[in-house]
Amino acid sequence: MLEENDINKIGEIVQESLKGTEKRINDRLVHLEGSEGRIIEAVGEMVEQNIMPVLDKMGVRMDDMQKTIANLPDKDYLDKKIAILSGEVVVREKKQDQKVNLVIDALDEQHVVQENRMKAIRAIHVFPPAPLPQ
Repeated sequence: MLEENDINKIGEIVQESLKGTEKRINDRLVHLEGSEGRIIEAVGEMVEQNIMPVLDKMGVRMDDMQKTIANLPDKDYLDKKIAILSGEVVVREKKQDQKVNLVIDALDEQHVVQENRMKAIRAIHVFPPAPLPQ
């Protein structure tokens, strides 16, 4: 069995070993505490050098997009322009229809086309004639 003297020696060895370990742990903590500040500083520099310029460019791009959007026509403007263009197309088509009707009348007067075919041609109306008032 171990004597009391042996137990005391083991305790002293363990304490000395723990003191050395404690010193190494404390040294590492001090080193880490110092590097914590350096890490935060490095992250700050990285953000400032890499991320902030990108965010600044995004702000400029967003401003450009807002200007572009502000210059786009609104729905009312487009609706009015489409209505005007539709009216112009209808007027042009009516003129075409009148020309075709004149040609049909000329062919009918000169009896160039058979009567049954002429009836079929006249049955096709792009713009039917307005009914006469009674």
